[in-house]
Amino acid sequence: MRLFVLVMGLVWSAFASSAPVWTVQSLEFKPGMNQHFIAGLNAFMATDLGKQAPGGVALNWVAVNGADRATHGMVMSFPSMKAFQDWNQTFWLDPKYAADRLVWGDVWQSSVQSVSERMMTNLQTWGDPAADNRYTEWVPLYTTRIGDVVQAMDDFLKTPGGKKFKGRVSVAQCVFCGESNMNAALVVSYSDMAEMDAWVDARSSSADFNKWVSRMSEISTFVGNSLVVNLQRFE
Repeated sequence: MRLFVLVMGLVWSAFASSAPVWTVQSLEFKPGMNQHFIAGLNAFMATDLGKQAPGGVALNWVAVNGADRATHGMVMSFPSMKAFQDWNQTFWLDPKYAADRLVWGDVWQSSVQSVSERMMTNLQTWGDPAADNRYTEWVPLYTTRIGDVVQAMDDFLKTPGGKKFKGRVSVAQCVFCGESNMNAALVVSYSDMAEMDAWVDARSSSADFNKWVSRMSEISTFVGNSLVVNLQRFE
């Protein structure tokens, strides 16, 4: 019933600099229980315990997910690993929130069939950080050259072809991803699907984009992709 839980040198440097982290849980619901979970989440976030969350909380719908049985994802952001630790101590151990914890636990147990978890940190983001982008391409990858991945993205976005991209993109790295075939991801978000369509059209005939894809194939392996739509945010 845990609440919301997505190269070691860079990982430890992120800890040392108190970098923001975010956790993501991929959720498979029991038949017919997704709306029960959503209602329970809304109720929980309005409780005294829910209001202690130190960062944002988002509920996402995985609109296109291939063979993955998870249909939703829960993301929770933290300003640091210390904030993550403090939240877990509050959530699990503080007796004054016992009633809120019990109610949320009942919702979780009755709604969730299975869950997978990861914790990640953003290494670099390009685009407007304040844009209300609710449509996201989630592109997990594996690399032992994460610095080169960041540099390749930065170089591409400075090209004439890259400058046609109007959304927001982040290179994220696993802090903890368990036994997974990914250790990083590209998180590409758009304000709406029309913006996504425009970018797909632009990149389909872009020599700069093709060069970036070739470079990425040298330094990383793409292991899938999904289309994610944000349903709710608590900030």
